[in-house]
Amino acid sequence: MWAAGNDGGDGSASLTNPPGQDPTPGIVSVASYFDQATGTRDGVVSDYSSRGNRNEPSSGTSMAAPHIAGIVAQLFHADPSATPGQIEAALKSTAHRYTNGAAYSAQEGYTTSFDKGTGLVDVVAAVDKIAA
Repeated sequence: MWAAGNDGGDGSASLTNPPGQDPTPGIVSVASYFDQATGTRDGVVSDYSSRGNRNEPSSGTSMAAPHIAGIVAQLFHADPSATPGQIEAALKSTAHRYTNGAAYSAQEGYTTSFDKGTGLVDVVAAVDKIAA
């Protein structure tokens, strides 16, 4: 789990910390999300949240990392035999795709966006997927 940083960006270059760019299955880089005080899942990536290069989607910040780490622990609890790659796949394949920001496109088997990755984590859907 890596927080990619708080440097923002427009996708013209990757501003993520190098460890967050590691393509190894199970290495997850996370973004900061702002619900704009609506309590809904249709908010925005925080302005300060680092973004990946438009050709290498990843993003994140240090406050999101411990939240995702807790979710990963829940997923391992749901299936203790799961591999880090399977956990990552469950998170990515069940993420809620919200509309704000860059459009999503298919890359490396997932629907992703340079500024919001695969979307907002859906804990219930990810647990259901990993436990199936």
